[in-house]
Order: sequence, then C-alpha cells, then structure tokens
Amino acid sequence: MVAGHAEQQRFEATVSRVRVDVIVQDREGGFVDDLTVDDFRIFEDGNEQSILSVQMVDLPAGVLFDRSRSVTTSTPTNLVSNTDPSSGAPSERSGDFGAMVFVVDFQNLDFRNKLRFTEAWEDLIAQSDGLQIPRAVYLIDQVGRLEELAPLTQDPKTLLDAAGEVSNRSTVRKSLRDERIEESGPIDAMLRRYRDRDNAIYTYELLTQFAEGLSARPGRTALIWVSTGISLMYGDAYQNSSRRDTRSDDAGSPNPMILARQEAFHRAANSANVSVYTLDPTPKIEQVAGIADARFGPIGEDGVTPLGASNQMSYELDAIRNSLRQAAAETGGKAFIGWADLADVLRDIEADTGRYYLLTYAAPQPEGDGEYHDIRVEVLREDIDVRARDGYYYYLADDRRSRFVSAALSLPGTVADLPLKAQATRSWSANGMASVMVSIALSAEEVGLSVDEDGVYAGLEVHAAVLNDRLETKEEHHGGLQRRLRRSSAMQLNALAGMSQINSLPRGELLVYRMEWVLPPDEYDIRVMVLDETTGRVGSARMFVEISEDESAEWRTSDLLLIETDGANKARPVVNGRIPARRIVSAFLEVYNGVTPSVSGFIQAIDSAESALVDGVKIFYTPLDEDPDGIHRGAFILPPLSPGTFRLRLDIDDPGAAQETSLEANIEVLPAPVQR
Repeated sequence: MVAGHAEQQRFEATVSRVRVDVIVQDREGGFVDDLTVDDFRIFEDGNEQSILSVQMVDLPAGVLFDRSRSVTTSTPTNLVSNTDPSSGAPSERSGDFGAMVFVVDFQNLDFRNKLRFTEAWEDLIAQSDGLQIPRAVYLIDQVGRLEELAPLTQDPKTLLDAAGEVSNRSTVRKSLRDERIEESGPIDAMLRRYRDRDNAIYTYELLTQFAEGLSARPGRTALIWVSTGISLMYGDAYQNSSRRDTRSDDAGSPNPMILARQEAFHRAANSANVSVYTLDPTPKIEQVAGIADARFGPIGEDGVTPLGASNQMSYELDAIRNSLRQAAAETGGKAFIGWADLADVLRDIEADTGRYYLLTYAAPQPEGDGEYHDIRVEVLREDIDVRARDGYYYYLADDRRSRFVSAALSLPGTVADLPLKAQATRSWSANGMASVMVSIALSAEEVGLSVDEDGVYAGLEVHAAVLNDRLETKEEHHGGLQRRLRRSSAMQLNALAGMSQINSLPRGELLVYRMEWVLPPDEYDIRVMVLDETTGRVGSARMFVEISEDESAEWRTSDLLLIETDGANKARPVVNGRIPARRIVSAFLEVYNGVTPSVSGFIQAIDSAESALVDGVKIFYTPLDEDPDGIHRGAFILPPLSPGTFRLRLDIDDPGAAQETSLEANIEVLPAPVQR
C-alpha cells in the first residue's frame, strides 16, 4: 500500500489511496491486456470498494494505459518523460512502475546449484537490449551477513558485476552427510537446532526489512528470494539426532518464534505492495537425494531409497519448501521449486513485473487503524487466472514511519529517489580517540517547500546509523534540517498556501547537514537516510570507514576536509567536493605525532574557463602550527574558483619524523545560485 503520486518514490504520513497490482492471465499463461474498469471488482473485508482508477502498465513497451473508462481503447502515456525534474512538475518514469530485488541466500545453497542460477541470470542480463525494470542485488553470505552488491539500477554492467560476485563467492558449505557425522551427541544436535532456529528468525527479519524499505515505491516490486527454504519446525528437520516418530506432536509443530517472523514478513510485503517470488535452484532429484542420503543412506543406482524413506522425505521437503510456497502464495507472487530451466523462471518473473493492472481505491481510514484488512479482486471473465495480494496491515502513521526509517537505514540501496551526497572524514584527539564526521549535501532544487504561519521553509528529517563489521548498531542519530526562506504576511501566506508548487530555493544552492561520533577501532558501515518533510521523497547513502588499532603512537594525518565560507562568514564542510560559486574554500588537515610537518601543494583546473588555473597554481610551503596537545594543524585558503572542476593536491613533509604523504581531492564549483 503506497500513497502519493505514482511518478516518485516517497513516504507519506497518511495513506489516502490503496493501490493493488493485479496480474490477469488466460489458460495458456498469456497476459490479458484488454480489461477495463467494468471488468474488475475489488473488496476490502468483504465490502465492495469504488475503484477510482485502473491503469495497465506495460514496461517493455514503455507505456501506461488508462483503463478507468468502459471503452477498451485508450491513449498510452509514455513512461519516459523529458520533464525537467527541477521544475517541480510531475514526471513519469518507467522505473517508478516496477522493480526487481534479488536476495540470494547462501546459508543453505550449495556451489553447483548456485552456479545453475547465476549462469542463467548472467545470460539473461547479457541478452537484454535494454533494462526497463531497475534491479537490485543483495547477498546473505554463508555466515548470515547481508551484503549489498548492487543498489536499484538499470545499468547492465553493474548487474553483471553483481551476478559475477555471487557466482565467484564461495558458499563454504559441507554436505548434509558430513554435518550429520560431526554430530557426536545430543548436545551437538541441540546446539545445531538452536543455530538453525536463529538463522531462520534472522532471515525472516531481513526479508521483512526489505519489504518495509520498499514500501515507498509506487509500482509493482518483485522480491526474488533465492533459497532452499526455511524449516518452520523445532530446529532443522534435517538435523534431528534420532529417527523419532514424525507423527508426534513435537515433530509437526511449527516453532512459534519462527512462525511469528514468517507472518510478520508476509504482512509487511502485502502492506508494501511487494510480491514475493521464491526460487529454489536445486533440481527435484537432488532435493530428494540430499534428504535421503542424510537421513536414510544413499539412493541406490536404481533410484530406490531404503524402506520407509519415501514418506519421511516427503514430510521433510514440505517442512522446508513450504516456507517458499507460502511466501509466494500470500503476496501475489510465484514459487519456482525444482525447475530445470532457470532462464524461463527469470523471464516469467520479469514478465509479471513488467505487465500488470494497477487498481486504486480510497482508503477507508487514511490515518491507519493498526488492523489487518483482507483484499479480494474479481475479474468478470471466465477461464482466467487472477493474482493479487490477499490483504494489507494498515499500520498507524507513527508505526509506519518508524518501520520505514529503520528499513531504509538497514537497506539504503532500496531507497534512492532524493539524490544526496555524503562523506565521512576522520580526525583524532591527542589520546588517539577517533572522531568521524558525516556530512550530507542536497541540491536546493531537489527539496520541496512548505508554508507555515511564519512563511516559506524547507524541512528535512535526517537519520543515521553506525554499524560495526558484525552489523551491530553502535551509534544512531536522528535530527533535522530546516531552512527558512521567506517570512510573509497573512495575506501572502494564504496566497502561497493555495499554490501547487512553490519554487523559491535558489538553483545551484546546497543544503548541508553534519553529525559527528567518537568511535573505537573497528570497521564501520555508516548508513544515512534523508526524508523530505514536504514531498515525502527519500534519499539514502552508505559509507565505509576503518579505524585501525594502536594508532595513538603512529605518525598519521587526518582525512582532508574542505570548508566553504559564504558571505555571512558561515563555514560548512564541502561534501564530495561540490560547492556553490562565489564561496571561499579552505583546505584543513591535522598531523598527529609529528615533529616538523609542513604542507605545499598544487591546484589545477580540469574543466574551467578560469585561465589563471589552467596551468596550475602552487600552494606555497607552509609549516603547520602545533597546539598544546601536540597536534599540528593547518588551514589553507585556496585561490578564487570559478564554475568548473579542479584538482587539489597537498604534499605533507615531516623531515623530523622522516615521514611524508600526499592528500588529493577534486573540487566541483557549481554555477552561481539563481533565484527563481
């Protein structure tokens, strides 16, 4: 369930519209493309709803058909628009109406079947002339950690690189028989069952985060879960230390902790309009052979298993693979288990994501009620198959926001509508403690404007999380940035409030926000999420920072920090080298455990009309000053910079400590801000 305009990925505090993706196919599996509003009926909790609009999305053709009227003919709208995004006018883009997110789970995937999947996947990407549907790739590695291999993108090379990374990564998985031999007693078996239970819970929690992070996407999102499945039973059905009677209550009882996480995942997927497609790349005969070999001995040459194995294998297969079937059945997706041609499977998923009907009806309670609501879609034709989600959980506004923020921080690659730049710079205190400053910058023309009793302003929510290399959250930050643009009289405010779009932020201006943490030695994964309070657009970024052990006695420098100063003498960090024109730019650095450090350097125009810098300008030799704590510091004002791109190099030389190094940075000076 997603609200707001269909042209942009955004989060809304209230949900005024319920959107339901519907796939209608004939008996041969072909898409039925001539339906109109008169062919559909939609029910919520058994009550028929008035359909506000019906659209047929055809991403391969790049068009959107309005079928909200009874006639079968309709004028297509091009999904790729040349509308200037800075104008604030709506723009329809093909990527807004569909996405495919691959989650490849290595925890139970062996090497051979992983290659079956990646070979088909790589071939399909390489054969595509153009990718109309953006894709993202995530990997749950063999120890359960989540890695982002590619954020949502339509670039084939990025996706091929991600698929290649999956293909080349070792699964490091022992055979089921080897695992069974290692279990020397009931204690080992019990510990293994606890481990499998925890892995199942963690995997479902990750999948739930994906669904909630994708909730801002207005179109159909396919979450492709590549896995051999999760057992819902007490421990893993493979790993029981004795051949107990599986007809007992314990053998057939789902683990309540796993079951609760499974239900939360299905609920989140339906609420976010995410359809789950499950893909087990293991051929059927290998599935049967693996279980029989582990529990009853190897299958004979004639394909016959030992006596009694057949019923037990069937039971255990269902216990594992039912998690895949249920996820697909309850979210409007499909389960592909034991398919021989994986390329056909991937094409089938892409076809579903590329052609569907989008039905919209008014939400009964826009603020949410915290209850689950059933959805049923009927099509008034015979001999057809209709697939849609079964319902949605109508989260309260605060709950929906907190879940979304948490998911966006966990999976920054799934939210990227609001373009932002972020950087992390390190410095150290005299006692060796590291400080990491994170700076965020957004172009002013990307930010929406609001009106309150004081006038016009731009407001942003900023959330950040610092994770260590074990993905444990070590620090959090929740804040905001508000810039007041204009104070107005009551008459002017009334006029402004009636405007559909207010364009007052100067073009070429940057909004900058910063935060800082003191962190012990470790490797850190820093995630940032920004929410535009006016438009609901969301942006994200991710940075990696390493702080080494025992650096308190080592000679080193801080990261290079560029600072820009405006006419009011306000200093702000320069983020990724981008600054507005007519600003004074200084380079700042520190040297720790130095003796006689000094700095010289060079700046040269790479792409600029500034003739004085085309051949380069030297930054003269300057000794660094030492403070009472023994840290040497220096700030260097750069020559005036006109719009263009420049290369800066600073050379640090410390003959007293027999040390030297160089720091480099690119600087992009934007055109002078223009008031609109």
